[in-house]
Amino acid sequence: SRIFGIAKAVLFLLAGMALYTGHSKSMSRLTPRDSSVCQGVISAAAREKARSWALNIQLDNGARIVTYIGKSKSDPDGQQKDIKAMNVGDTLTVMLKHVTPTDRRGDSFDTYRRRLMNRGICATAYVPPHMWRHKACKAPLTASMSANNLQHVLHNIYEEHDIDGEEGSIIEAMTIGRTAGIDQQTRTIYSRAGGSHLLALSGFHVGIVMMMLLLLTRFFLQYRTVRIATNVSIIAAIWGYAYIAGMSPSLMRATIACTVVLSGHILDRFVKPINVCLTCLMIMLCIAPADIFNIGFQLSFLAVTGICVTSNRIEEECSRLHRGLRIMANTVAISFVCSLMTAPVVAHHFGCVPLFSVVTNLLSVAFVYVIVCGCALWWSTLWIDPVNNVIGSAITWAAKTMNTLMEWIAHLPSATIELRPDTTTICIYYLILTIATYKILQKTKNRNIQKWFDNTQKI
Repeated sequence: SRIFGIAKAVLFLLAGMALYTGHSKSMSRLTPRDSSVCQGVISAAAREKARSWALNIQLDNGARIVTYIGKSKSDPDGQQKDIKAMNVGDTLTVMLKHVTPTDRRGDSFDTYRRRLMNRGICATAYVPPHMWRHKACKAPLTASMSANNLQHVLHNIYEEHDIDGEEGSIIEAMTIGRTAGIDQQTRTIYSRAGGSHLLALSGFHVGIVMMMLLLLTRFFLQYRTVRIATNVSIIAAIWGYAYIAGMSPSLMRATIACTVVLSGHILDRFVKPINVCLTCLMIMLCIAPADIFNIGFQLSFLAVTGICVTSNRIEEECSRLHRGLRIMANTVAISFVCSLMTAPVVAHHFGCVPLFSVVTNLLSVAFVYVIVCGCALWWSTLWIDPVNNVIGSAITWAAKTMNTLMEWIAHLPSATIELRPDTTTICIYYLILTIATYKILQKTKNRNIQKWFDNTQKI
């Protein structure tokens, strides 16, 4: 079975390499030429830069590019009004200048272009201030565009009910996956405190949603036929939630994992956590091989792999504690494992490692539960104003308190260590970590065998 598993992993690796190579070649063929006039569909809202407006466009030939429309010096207010009037799905005709393919290498923008290429964007281009035309007609919406529009509608509902500002942006990030409203200062504070993962929907948030759905449907799980229908409904609901929230790598991984686990419940089969993790990894890399270069993808699977490998040992060590202490000890241990697994990659990409991430996770768990569960109640009581207002005030308070807590942790002395390890150092680190983990788990296994042997001798 081990040989079969290794052969299967190698097969998926080769398939992923072939898919990624084909994807890169197709992107190169679709790249537009310099000084060409192109027409496409706006796939994301305009973002203001220092000297330009950034727009994501999907051209008629299927290529996805980022255009930077230069700011007008003669009529800046009029241009801003016109650009703000653009919506996702509108068509745009542009004159492209200085087209740069994202597979180009050899200068200081290598990292930025590689990140764009891994997101499926084949080129960047500059558009002179008056060399573009916005057409009033609407193009057919793709799945991602309609999800963005739905997020915008939900954002407007939040704002209409006074859930806005800094607290509103945190609530939106944790419930509908909309991070556009979070300013750079807040992102920096969460990063220094070790809580950046709280702003990205992941297994923690999806787990809370699945827990709520299972609690609501627990009375229907007694009969097999009803249990199958209920689990299928929960799977559909989780995928619908993931679609609305933007289908990020961490969210996709969590959604696929929930699907595998619930499918096991339908078939009355126990599914090992590590098998679920590897299944998600293979499925996601087959769908989008370039995601392996995504920092979110890497951190997500490193953290979950650590949890899957050590969860049994942590549960065994904490089983002798009182229930309240056991929950706290589990949280601390899992946070510590995640920090160990992700620290080198975080340092390599961001140049620093937060030292208080375990403390941050321990203190923020309750606030995340209040925000996610509270928002579920808030949406269900949207037409009952008195109750809705009370719940809205509670989740806003939770978000505000959590922001204050993050700011306090971020400003503690030595909140972060600045370092940027190279690839060789990272490989050595993970090799040492793997050997140490194997030794610890092997010791636990031998101890359990000895305990079983002693019990049988007594009998």
